[in-house]
Amino acid sequence: MFKSSFGRASAVVFLTAFTLRLIPEILAGRWPLGFDTITYYVPTIMSWAGGDFSLATFNSYAPLSYFLLFFVYFASGSVFLALKILGPLLYGLLCSSFFFFVSKGLGWNKRKGLLAAFLFSFYFLTLRISWDYYRNMLGLAFFFLFLPFLRKFDELPRSRKFIASILAILVALSHELVSILMFIIIFSDFALIFKSKGLNKVFKESLYFMPSLIVFSFFAYGNAIMFHEVPGSINYLAHDTYFALLGDIFGVFSFIFGLLLPFIISGFWRDRTLDSWSLVCLLGSFWPLLFPWFQVISWDRWMFMLGPPFTLYIVNSFDRIKVLKGRSTSHGRFHTRFSKLALVLLIIIGSTGIVYAIFPVSITFSPSTRVDERLGHYIPGSMLCNTFPIDDCDDFEKCFQYVNKKLDNSSVLIIHKSLTGWARLYLGDGKNVINYNFNSPLDGVSEALSKGYETIYLIWWKNGYGWYAQKSLPSCFEPEGFVSSYVAVYTYK
Repeated sequence: MFKSSFGRASAVVFLTAFTLRLIPEILAGRWPLGFDTITYYVPTIMSWAGGDFSLATFNSYAPLSYFLLFFVYFASGSVFLALKILGPLLYGLLCSSFFFFVSKGLGWNKRKGLLAAFLFSFYFLTLRISWDYYRNMLGLAFFFLFLPFLRKFDELPRSRKFIASILAILVALSHELVSILMFIIIFSDFALIFKSKGLNKVFKESLYFMPSLIVFSFFAYGNAIMFHEVPGSINYLAHDTYFALLGDIFGVFSFIFGLLLPFIISGFWRDRTLDSWSLVCLLGSFWPLLFPWFQVISWDRWMFMLGPPFTLYIVNSFDRIKVLKGRSTSHGRFHTRFSKLALVLLIIIGSTGIVYAIFPVSITFSPSTRVDERLGHYIPGSMLCNTFPIDDCDDFEKCFQYVNKKLDNSSVLIIHKSLTGWARLYLGDGKNVINYNFNSPLDGVSEALSKGYETIYLIWWKNGYGWYAQKSLPSCFEPEGFVSSYVAVYTYK
């Protein structure tokens, strides 16, 4: 099947990434991984399965990954199993498409391209994206396939220009942030065409990307109609202080890129695609420091997107400082020698990725500092969790099953945002639920009382335990009588 050297190398990258991402899914047992997967994907798929598929919901987000997930769910019969299947498949596609970009787009040789692909696969930042950003993974995968076509677009035959146009549509159907990045890079490339060949050439070539722009505009408009605001707009100071925001941005950046920064800087080279990519994502990452009252798409999403270009700069630094050398043996195979510095760096990246994928977090672990707690909002301590540790999933399931039997027309369950998907799965149709998001449970109580409910239930960890900076509940909540390990059902008194 894979007759060419490039085809075999691509298959190796895919299988390596697929296996790496599959390991935590196996270790998690029947439970899925990821916050967004439980909180957003599960309720959407369950609503679609129940026939609730309105046009208003459809065009409020780029839906391609939801369609893929629904197809796998339809085939497997389990939304959890569908998530566990799709995650590793998307990760394999993402990493192999990254190898396609560095090989066909940047023109790197197989050895250098494989090093970049394996570094990208084992980098804990890429694994964190794969934890629950399925739409982002899919959008990036199509984007990597699209970029080699874009880099030589004005020289391509018409048939390949149509392929590029289709890939651009797939990006627009997959993820909004990747789509924005794609259009910015298209604009920067077409600026060069304008300088050399004039406006008429730019106009003709841009027609190939009008369908993807229309698709993107459709979803952006739908999002604005649904939420009555600029899609993804955020006012950070509405919920936090400027200094806390400052600490978050520099803390996450240092955690992700701090040790790698010397290699990133030494490996930097001018490339029109990577220049635009890095500049736009750096601006998005640090924009709140300049204007914290408004941003389209949160800064951490932009920062995570720095992973691909920064990985390429790291690998390029190996060549620049003559770290990576190879010589052909009598058998035609490459013998690679690494300097101690590069070997240490590769071991650090590889081992942290493996540790991140296989070692679980526990509810009994309490972050030692405020910094640790805030960092967990953006990067979980392990892939082996979803909206709470895997070890607690059985207990939350039992609590939901208990509350489901207790709820009637006069009672309501108030839930934290992290329990949205679980409530959709384990509570029967018509059960009363109030979501108080990431706020105090007292906000949920106020809403429940205003609606006239007599009994108010709450599911949470026992006092002294818990995530989301809520290790204790207000004294007005008392255990209802059902406790499973660290998790309990409470009622409002």
